[in-house]
Formats: sequence, C-alpha cells, structure tokens
Amino acid sequence: MEFPVLSGLCGSLASYAGKIAFQDESQLIFRAVGLILMLLFNKWMFQFNLKSLQINGSSVTVLLQFIVGNLINGLNGYFLLSESLSLQWFIGIIFMCLGVYMISNEKHEHQKQQ
Repeated sequence: MEFPVLSGLCGSLASYAGKIAFQDESQLIFRAVGLILMLLFNKWMFQFNLKSLQINGSSVTVLLQFIVGNLINGLNGYFLLSESLSLQWFIGIIFMCLGVYMISNEKHEHQKQQ
C-alpha cells in the first residue's frame, strides 16, 4: 500500500512546485527549480501510480491517492497558508479512509476464497 501513498505525496508536491514555477513575482532561478521539481514529482507520481495499479488494482489506488493528496493539501493549507479546516473536511477524510479499508478488505477476502 506504499505506492499509492507515495504517488499521492508526489502529486501534491508537484502542485506546490508548479505554484512556485509559475508565480510572476518569483525570481528566474526559483521558477526554473520549481519547474524541474514539478516535472520530477510528476514523473515519480506516474511511476508509483503504475506500480500501485499492478499490485492493488484501480479502486484502492485511486482512492488512496485521492485521500493522501487531499490530506497533504489540507494540512499544507492549514500550516503554511493559515486556512481553516472544517468539520466536514475531517468527516470526509474519515469516510474516505473507511471506504478504502472496506474495498481493500473485500479484495483480500475475495483472493483468499480463490
């Protein structure tokens, strides 16, 4: 289950690197580094995504990537940008985690029966 988590992490980091790369007020060197990091994180995101699809299947992969990406973006927004996180946001993350657990548990039980 580490590949979808790494893929979601790389996707979030790629978006932040892209924000740095395409800000008008950034210096040229920061923009170049941001662009290179964005491309690298996107490359790694797709590599981890493909490995995860081979191992876990599409349902678990997509859901875990979505959860990790939302969790990292929410926490970065809270700590770095002083954004507030609502109770709905926390409840949504909890329900998504429960859904992934139920889907992955069902998949493992189905494999045991075969």
